[in-house]
Amino acid sequence: CANRFIADALADHLRLRRLPGIYAGVNVFRLRQSLREHLNILDHLESRQYEVAADLLRIHLRLSRNQRPQAASRGAPALFGMISRPE
Repeated sequence: CANRFIADALADHLRLRRLPGIYAGVNVFRLRQSLREHLNILDHLESRQYEVAADLLRIHLRLSRNQRPQAASRGAPALFGMISRPE
């Protein structure tokens, strides 16, 4: 791949796929679909179809957000509301 960013992103993606237990409890169909979405987005970026890649990324994020376990929605972001800044 001529684009170093895309090559690094793909290498990281492939490395994460090989980690044992990283996808425990994940819907296998959605996981495979998600991996295809990643590759499709990278293909469009590589062919300089940035608007198509952006649209595909939005769809991917929406689908992924809807499939995320409820526990993933808890934690640090909720804490930010408790932090107040001096005025």
